[in-house]
Amino acid sequence: MKVLHVINTIEAGGAERLVAELAIQNHKLGVDTYVYILKKTKINFFLDTFLSNNVNYTFSKRNSFYDVRHIFDIAKFIRNNKIDIIHAHLSFSLYYVALAKYLFFLPVKLITTEHSTNNNRRKLIVFKLLDTFIYKRYDLIIAITEDTKIKLNNWVNATKFNSVTIINGINIKNFQNSVPIALRDELKLTPDKKLLLNVGRFREAKNQKLLFESLTYLPEEYILVLIGTGSLLDEYKQYVNDLLISDRVFFLGAKSNVEQYYKSSDLFILPSKWEGFGLVAVEAMAAGIPILVSNVPGLSDVVGNGGFLFESENVHDLVQKILFINNNPEEVKKRKYAASLRVMDFSIETMAEKYLEQYNHILSR
Repeated sequence: MKVLHVINTIEAGGAERLVAELAIQNHKLGVDTYVYILKKTKINFFLDTFLSNNVNYTFSKRNSFYDVRHIFDIAKFIRNNKIDIIHAHLSFSLYYVALAKYLFFLPVKLITTEHSTNNNRRKLIVFKLLDTFIYKRYDLIIAITEDTKIKLNNWVNATKFNSVTIINGINIKNFQNSVPIALRDELKLTPDKKLLLNVGRFREAKNQKLLFESLTYLPEEYILVLIGTGSLLDEYKQYVNDLLISDRVFFLGAKSNVEQYYKSSDLFILPSKWEGFGLVAVEAMAAGIPILVSNVPGLSDVVGNGGFLFESENVHDLVQKILFINNNPEEVKKRKYAASLRVMDFSIETMAEKYLEQYNHILSR
């Protein structure tokens, strides 16, 4: 069996991490696995992961996501490598893979993973027609949560008949066994500082702006540490300056040893406006750090009683919950214990086996 994963980039992100981990696990399970990346960017975060685990990868020679020659390139790659299954991830890959098969009559099976409960395409009715055409090309659609599947089914009714749910997984031991770093020393902070950690891309859905606003209401010993990159980074840095809190906010960029930063912080916060599946919340639970997330699907159902929730986009509720967590260590202890149990439902090995079952199933049809 030859499986080709197609994804937009390998920057730091939840979908990209899933592809990297799944490719490694596929290889261990005896699947001949390839990864095709539509665009090489400045930070190809998972490249070292591919190299160290002998993952077959190829970067497209195109410099833009909007170059329709991607369709021809993908079709050529499929024919040259005699691919059996193409597994597409995220919007551009979703479209180009479907069009490659449709236009060139490729004898391959198509799978896509739906990574989010929402996206900007769903704001325009024209995309409803286009998405209906595209999703109908796929033999199977895998949603990362049940709510993600329901939202997609409501958007494209035809997907009700070929969609299933497979919960995301992580390498749990990597986070459980990680050791903290001297983060306060690295940032030149005194021991009394309380470190709030956020991990994720800087874009609208992740809503880091709410964290910056919360600092203006919190005592000065609260410090915000952000790990990630994204299109809104410069805007956010300016916003932090405008709020006069630049001495309390640290933008550290992407980190390959993110598990150590979880271990070195006092509280993990994810204030997303929407999520398909809060993979970083699972990572934080595995690392044993208290977590506070917005009460939205894709986070509340993932965290369960293993963390704390605040009302989405409500900065005052966010501030109150941060202070509550700081002042109630016994409740934190209970939630951390619940998290240590809950996180076992999200192992990468279980996820990979379920994906392999679906690969075998569509090939046998």
